[in-house]
Amino acid sequence: MKKIILIFIIIIIICFLFFYWHLLGSWNTTCGGGIESAYATWYAKKDIFSYHVYIRSADTDEYKKVDNTLIRQYRKNNKTYWRVDALGLLPGKYQFKIVPIVNQNEESKQEIITNMITVKANTREGFSFSKHSTNGGNSSGGYLENGTMPKDAKVVYITDKNVNTVTLDITKKNGENIKAIGLSEILTKWREETYSKHLIIRILGKINKSDIKSSYIELQNNQGVTIEGIGNDATLNGFGILIQDSSNIEIRNLGFMLFDDDAISLKENNHNIWIHHNDFFYGKMGNGDKAKGDGSTDIKSSQYITISYNHYWDSGKVSLCGLENDLNYITYHHNWFDHSDSRCPRVRYASVHIYNNYYNGNAFYSIGATMSASVFVESNVFFDCKYPMLISGQGSDYNKHIISEESGGMIKAYNNSIKNLRRDSYLIYSSESNTQYDAYLASTRMEQVPEHYKTLKGNNSYNNFDTNQKIMYDYTVDEPSKIEQIVRKESGRIQGGDINFDTNTFDVFSHSRMDKQEKKLDDLLNSYQTSLIYIQINI
Repeated sequence: MKKIILIFIIIIIICFLFFYWHLLGSWNTTCGGGIESAYATWYAKKDIFSYHVYIRSADTDEYKKVDNTLIRQYRKNNKTYWRVDALGLLPGKYQFKIVPIVNQNEESKQEIITNMITVKANTREGFSFSKHSTNGGNSSGGYLENGTMPKDAKVVYITDKNVNTVTLDITKKNGENIKAIGLSEILTKWREETYSKHLIIRILGKINKSDIKSSYIELQNNQGVTIEGIGNDATLNGFGILIQDSSNIEIRNLGFMLFDDDAISLKENNHNIWIHHNDFFYGKMGNGDKAKGDGSTDIKSSQYITISYNHYWDSGKVSLCGLENDLNYITYHHNWFDHSDSRCPRVRYASVHIYNNYYNGNAFYSIGATMSASVFVESNVFFDCKYPMLISGQGSDYNKHIISEESGGMIKAYNNSIKNLRRDSYLIYSSESNTQYDAYLASTRMEQVPEHYKTLKGNNSYNNFDTNQKIMYDYTVDEPSKIEQIVRKESGRIQGGDINFDTNTFDVFSHSRMDKQEKKLDDLLNSYQTSLIYIQINI
């Protein structure tokens, strides 16, 4: 009798679970919060082909509808699932409501309510946000400085299918309405006709060079523009972004791979540019020192720039910083220079603040200072890096020309953590040698480098920009003991992107993309395909 009752109870439980699954219309729902964003994924019933998604803050009962285009379908490991991303959120708790559409009607009885999700704010620090900068620190592009979307913002969704056909209605300064067709024309007309609005370009899935028929998305004489990836899989394959004569530009949450020249090139006359939370893989194979392509983020004749929370995967020449202008002010913080060869960054002329970055397995050198540059290296972690810091023509670079044969720039170092420095690695502080050093070692954050410390080559001194309150900005420094954990977790695209690869398998100090494990990454990039199969538009 007991056995019969037990079987009966099991049958009831199974029926209840089946009914519950049928009622919800989905199962295995997951959700999570990002930086000023949130997402949810779910596996759908076979007879449900579209959804409406709403989101609300814990502070209100009102749900707001999410753009239909942010609802996409993916196929991975022979399973199909849906994903939605909501952007422009203030920090706090949020909750999604996912409603199936049946016969063009919402089936509220089958809706899914997710758990509460925690959303965090972006860290808006660095020279691009300095109140002393050209436009007073406005660097959030198409968004407001609190991360939310302005009411006047124009949003354009870009896919591999519509990159040349998508349209945008633009109002000219004289009130005339015009239509721009294709991403290139949209950016051209935007700069020609208006500067008073906010423009947000959203990339979905993988876009190839053959789709855009160019080596760059070009922003020239643009203002108030954000180019952002949606979800963890937005990828630019074979091309990059060129920025010239522009200000208040934000580039975020994109994967760059196998680009022709530079992934992002700040060509000249730019200011208040913010590049953050991107994954930079290397460029197309070249010869010699371009075996892993050229620059990932090159900055030339531009000022008030912040490069933050990016993940540089096995890159070659990461970032050439500065050209012929002593007034360049640039910040690198919380980036992951992951088994990248060199130029992390290489600085000419500019005043550069480098703090809270994680360097590991840099094959050639990490930070290089040339041509009268002043570089403040603060509270970073260097692990398994051959030359953590170099000044051209002296110290570890003396007679070796590891960087170049240019004159030297000065490095001030404070509170950095140097780990696993090998026998064939070098780092010489000023406390060890008055002339042949790689960096001046400061005992306090506000210590000024004395005027008599000059580079052997070029006789250049440190300009002490970092102690000048008329130049520096407010910022918060994390202790080096926390940096690896923070940067590994938070750099790069949301959820770490959609490319899973353990760079810890690399042999350190390798310059090649063809050595053992590095060849596996190269093969992965060359064969990469997005798992995105459908974007829900105008449902």
